[in-house]
Amino acid sequence: MTKFGMPVVAMTLAVSFASFAQTATASNEAIRSYVERASSGEADAQVRLGAIYAKGQGVSPSEGVALKWYRRAAEQGHVSGQLQLSEFLASTKTIQPDRVEAYKWALIARRTAETARERGRAAELADQMGSQLSPEQVQAAKSAASEWEPRKPVAKAAMPDDEGPQRAPDVDQDHHQPERAAAPPARERSDGDKRRRSAAGTLEYALERARVHGFNVPENWERRARSRFGF
Repeated sequence: MTKFGMPVVAMTLAVSFASFAQTATASNEAIRSYVERASSGEADAQVRLGAIYAKGQGVSPSEGVALKWYRRAAEQGHVSGQLQLSEFLASTKTIQPDRVEAYKWALIARRTAETARERGRAAELADQMGSQLSPEQVQAAKSAASEWEPRKPVAKAAMPDDEGPQRAPDVDQDHHQPERAAAPPARERSDGDKRRRSAAGTLEYALERARVHGFNVPENWERRARSRFGF
């Protein structure tokens, strides 16, 4: 590697790391927005939050948390939430699958569906799940589905409990103490500051090594790197 190789690599790593830090912060803010909206009763946000926890997108995966949000959306009549809940109940890995409950929600979704696509998906799920149940289980699910009525969304105050993500503990309001709306949680500020300081330190080191090796860093390059990431 030439004498210019190390500074160039360091600069590339610095910018890449800073970009990652910026993306991680944006992701955390997006998840918090979903939590706030879901906690206020917005069904679309509840379904999205269920998917986030089911897939571990920016948080530690938790089927328990995912199930909670899918169920909240389904119970207030959200068809997509009902379909997601039905599929989720039949395929959970860390929670005991409940195929009777899954079949019930497929039947409810078929009844509440508003589009041909939703009706088709609900019918497909109902046929698939019903074929795996005994006649008694099918009858029990149908009876429960016929008695189901949508619930009005209720904004739930944030209360701590034992569930929730292992990362970004300020993310799920149902699993942590409520935060003040005027400022982000201390933990997030701390994590964000650490990422920014680490990225800034890496960038400064890269610039210094470039100078030591006689590499002339273009002023506009350095300025853009600093301004992009707020250093």
